[in-house]
Amino acid sequence: MTTVDTVQDPASLTSPFVGLTSYAQENAPFFFGRDAEQRVLISNLRASRLTLLYAQSGTGKSSVLRAGAAAKLAELARRSVEQRGFARHIPIVFSSWRDDPTSELIAEIEKAIAPFLPKPSPPGGTLERLDEATEAASNAAGATLLVMLDQFEEYFLYRPREAHDGRFADELAACINRAGLHANFLISIREDAYSGLGDLFQGRIRNVYSNYLHLEHLTRESAREAIEKPITSFNELHPTQAPVEIESGLVDVILSQLGSDQFAPDQGGIGRLTDGNGSDLPGGEIAASYLQLVMKRLWETEVTRGSRTLHRATLEELGGAQTIVRTHVDRALDDLPEEAREAAVDIFHHLVTPSGTKIALAASDLAEYTGRPAEESTTLLERLASSDTRILRPVPPPPGQEGRTRYEISHDLLAPAILDWGRRQRAVRLEREKESAERMARIEKRRARIFRTLALGSGVLLIIAIVALVVAVTAAHTAQRANQNAVHQRDIAVSDQLSSQSETLGNAHPIISKLEAIAAWRINPSANARYAMLAAAARPGIAVLAGRTDGVYSVAFSPDGKILVGDGAHGVRLWNVTTGHQIRSPITGHTGPVGSVALSPDGKTLAGVGAHGVRLWSVTTGRQIGHPLTGHTNFVESLAFSPDGKTLAGGGYTAYRGQNRVQVWVRMWDVATGRPIGHPLTGRTGDVGSVAFSPDGKTLATASGDGTVQMWDVATGRLIRNLFVGHTSGVSSRVSVAFSPDGKTLASGGTNGTVRLWNVATGRQIGNPLTGHAGPVGPLAFSPDGKTLATGGADHTVRLWNVTTGHQIGKPFTGNTQRVISVAFSPDGKTLATGGADHTVRLWNVTTSHQIGKPLTGNTAEVAEVAFSPDGKTLASAGFEGTVRLWDVATGRQIGEPHAGHAGPVYSVAFSPDSKTLASGGFDRTVQLWDVATGRQIGNPLTGHTNWVFSVAFSPDGKTLASGSLDGTVRLWDVAYLMDSVPQLCASAGGSLTRAEWARYVPPGPAYQNICP
Repeated sequence: MTTVDTVQDPASLTSPFVGLTSYAQENAPFFFGRDAEQRVLISNLRASRLTLLYAQSGTGKSSVLRAGAAAKLAELARRSVEQRGFARHIPIVFSSWRDDPTSELIAEIEKAIAPFLPKPSPPGGTLERLDEATEAASNAAGATLLVMLDQFEEYFLYRPREAHDGRFADELAACINRAGLHANFLISIREDAYSGLGDLFQGRIRNVYSNYLHLEHLTRESAREAIEKPITSFNELHPTQAPVEIESGLVDVILSQLGSDQFAPDQGGIGRLTDGNGSDLPGGEIAASYLQLVMKRLWETEVTRGSRTLHRATLEELGGAQTIVRTHVDRALDDLPEEAREAAVDIFHHLVTPSGTKIALAASDLAEYTGRPAEESTTLLERLASSDTRILRPVPPPPGQEGRTRYEISHDLLAPAILDWGRRQRAVRLEREKESAERMARIEKRRARIFRTLALGSGVLLIIAIVALVVAVTAAHTAQRANQNAVHQRDIAVSDQLSSQSETLGNAHPIISKLEAIAAWRINPSANARYAMLAAAARPGIAVLAGRTDGVYSVAFSPDGKILVGDGAHGVRLWNVTTGHQIRSPITGHTGPVGSVALSPDGKTLAGVGAHGVRLWSVTTGRQIGHPLTGHTNFVESLAFSPDGKTLAGGGYTAYRGQNRVQVWVRMWDVATGRPIGHPLTGRTGDVGSVAFSPDGKTLATASGDGTVQMWDVATGRLIRNLFVGHTSGVSSRVSVAFSPDGKTLASGGTNGTVRLWNVATGRQIGNPLTGHAGPVGPLAFSPDGKTLATGGADHTVRLWNVTTGHQIGKPFTGNTQRVISVAFSPDGKTLATGGADHTVRLWNVTTSHQIGKPLTGNTAEVAEVAFSPDGKTLASAGFEGTVRLWDVATGRQIGEPHAGHAGPVYSVAFSPDSKTLASGGFDRTVQLWDVATGRQIGNPLTGHTNWVFSVAFSPDGKTLASGSLDGTVRLWDVAYLMDSVPQLCASAGGSLTRAEWARYVPPGPAYQNICP
């Protein structure tokens, strides 16, 4: 819907509150509390080519855009037409990311300008390029278009569906970079996806973060307006009806119940009232979505009773604001008939991912996935999307697919509650099945007992007695198996629930999260439980220390590890590491943010640096020691004490030259006197990111942003030496080199079509070059026994070579229609896999040189690399379209859905030695890990490379992962937890679940066990 369409008369609406749905333009008369934000948004839209708006989930971004900024701009546009005959600005709000966003945005723009055209435009072809279509629309209307791209985080979810990967990002960048285009753009995105904009638009938009706005939650004053003023407006729109009033004091009660202190994380991890991306509400702020949900429920309850007053007693009767929010999903779904509840469990399993991401699907798709009749699915979906439920919302079908309305959950804040409801319903289902099995077992036992009694009553019926005995034993065994199966099904349900709880608690309670994952594995060692352990092990946290509402810029442990120090904009805080509790009130003194902290070796002195100086405090008393340390100019970035605690070193820079930091220095102070020691140590052109003393305290090391490490003599302040870190050229699997399995021979391919073999020990070439390719040689691979070398070329062929003789083996492998990019031997050396620029993966019989079956298709771009799992059963392919695919080698069929986690082409893939984990590296400069059994990503991407990651490889023991990048570095990653997660999780958690914790966190059924013996 555009913001200038004809909308429903607000007076026809029955409530001024919208619940969990966003305010639309028709709700604008009831939208209050965001006047200041609305003005800032409109100003930025008018003045800047690109504005970013980001906020936590539940803040009300869509409402601010649609009922706030866009509604106001539409009103101004209509007023301008009435007064001047034309509109200066035309607003468009767009949020349809599921299919072809480029084409749909073009259509939306044309629809938006239609009412403002001086005369009906003659029919003509729609322009395909967004910048051309935008320019044409702007010229036709004589106005500047203000395009608001709402819910942009969904573009990342649905991006793999684009016919051409990244097309919309390219088209949008072309608009933003096009000089003279009368159009400005705003991207509205959820805070947890905000950082992805940098990767998406890298190389497309220069400094994409140059103009951004952050939308906060409602203040108490704004929240009060959002309650009281909509009621006043509603009464004004209904003058013939008795006015609706709100009981005195009710607003204060609601605000107090919606405050952040009332919405602390649930210790059980289920139904936590935090924002959708896991952030708790800052102090004094209120989530607009929660407020709307409470007010809509209260309004509907009073109206249903015929009341024209919102009463405090009614709020109390409903259980208060927290209960209304917590039970919204349960109340709606528990009212369904039993059969519909069962269907809802299956449907929500596909509409909400385990991590809480919403997905839009059509009724026909859900019917196929769940195995339920399409009519039943459609009826249930329509009911859940009805106005009195609003758990789901309908999504218009994409162009050309009329009738295929899809459904998604109405707000991502509902995802945790829906997942929890589904887990509880599945547990109930399994409990019923267990009871049914036990009941059947009891019936079988009773029948056997009766039959045995009758048979044994007569010697004549001895044979019958024997038969009865056999029947009884069989029945007993059947009953035992039924009971075992029931227990097993219960354990599966409990294990799955613990796995889900572990993921839910991952950020809030890391230790409990790790222990729940172990318990899930101990109870039922399933693929889901293994993934839960891997995900928990990949999360580094062991505790969440609360107390800050500002940013944390630096942290440091005391030498004994018992105290943790954290700094930020509002002072320095100390926490007890064991309990996680804050020690005393914050230490203050700096007039701005504290950027770095350091504790002396004896743990008694704390050093902190702010924008205006370095200060020392007593850890015991929290009081400042002496005056601020002087002798530096401008910014100090890092601090470190000498091992004896007598000297403090700080590193920083003094000015900017354009975007480059200049005059980098290191300064040392005498801790006892606070006076500078000698002159600053200078010599670098990049910023000093960290400083560290040698164990003997005689040498100071500094690391600079220009990639160097410098060593300094502490006594004299002189530079000892420069250490240049990093390669001077990229390390990449695309470079045509390969080692033989024994490491004695190196093969290299050249752009002239030749392959050369080298003796690694002597560095000398072995024999003559191998010739045959009619063009550059790309990938190389030795067979497992080292006797055969496979090469792929730009001539579309693959060739095999005898390493000993240097002769080509047989005829070239032909079939690829474009250059061959990757080759790999199976572990037994009998099969060769190739990936090509023709988007195909092919399997070849090494002995016969014949292709095995048809090409494996599915990739929509070049196949950068192929890799066999060590057991030879699975093949992985890395695609330029940004996906990793797994293939069953025996059948040639794709296994599961593509792994879409990279924001750009994937260049390399590698299996762990046990075949259970897959690593991938790509254009987005990250390394990602995947659980092969479940197809899910393990933890967050591994970051650190500053350019494309071209190669990944596991060590033979699987405990180390190496990655090579175009940034000239090879990085090593500790991934030992992939091979055996339990010991690491137990060590990280520091113990097992106690019996009390077991009773608290583990669903009823399984007996207590020591999961970390």
